[in-house]
Amino acid sequence: MLDIKSKLRRIRSLNQEINACIAERQSLYNSFLKSPQLKSDYVHGGKQVSLEDKYLKVIEMGEEINRKVDQLIDLKIEVSHLIDQLEDVRYRNVLRSYYLTEKTWEQVAVDNHWSYQHTMRLHGQALKELQEEIK
Repeated sequence: MLDIKSKLRRIRSLNQEINACIAERQSLYNSFLKSPQLKSDYVHGGKQVSLEDKYLKVIEMGEEINRKVDQLIDLKIEVSHLIDQLEDVRYRNVLRSYYLTEKTWEQVAVDNHWSYQHTMRLHGQALKELQEEIK
């Protein structure tokens, strides 16, 4: 079982990975639309990849993204339940804002009218308290 810090890091990295996969799929889809097979001035020769094969690859990427999104949702729900155990609303807020809603530390600080240093201090305290709660 992952410790809480690993779970929180995993949420952010999985979200970044999903965003990268979505961008990659969109790029592939865009190149698919620009394919010479869709144009009338198609040049023959070279290795041919059918339009259906390209489309299937885009679909497969979408299915992989959906699997990762499902993992992310499950992990976010699990961590959200753990965060709910914290009594201090500031701790819950700092952890939710950064890890579950993907805000930067600066955004968390500004949204809560805190200094950056205070935000980081609360984050450390929240992690410590959360680790104690789940023991």
